[in-house]
Amino acid sequence: MLRNWFIISKIYGTPSWAMLCNGISILLFAIVYYCTDVLKIVKWATLFNIAGRNSLTTYLAPDLIYFACWGWGIPLFFYKQSENMLLAIGGSVAWTILMVLFAHGLSKIHIKLKL
Repeated sequence: MLRNWFIISKIYGTPSWAMLCNGISILLFAIVYYCTDVLKIVKWATLFNIAGRNSLTTYLAPDLIYFACWGWGIPLFFYKQSENMLLAIGGSVAWTILMVLFAHGLSKIHIKLKL
């Protein structure tokens, strides 16, 4: 009923979009807090632990791969142009996991970016 006055638009950066994103973030934070601090279930976070130890490498290494693929014309990121939502989400999750593992591999051969 209120959508006529308070449109939800990511492109226009409306306050209702920001509040919706904040609400989802708080809900996810509460779930993660409950699982990790209250229930002491932390085994699932091993992948994030790898990324946390090499955060700058994990953040910047994908850019090198992006530019190399675009420069050489390798169609590695086909999932981003797909109309299939599951392919786009699955490709993004797979890319994230590969980049974390790539940064972990770089740290194994003593390549780490530090501030």
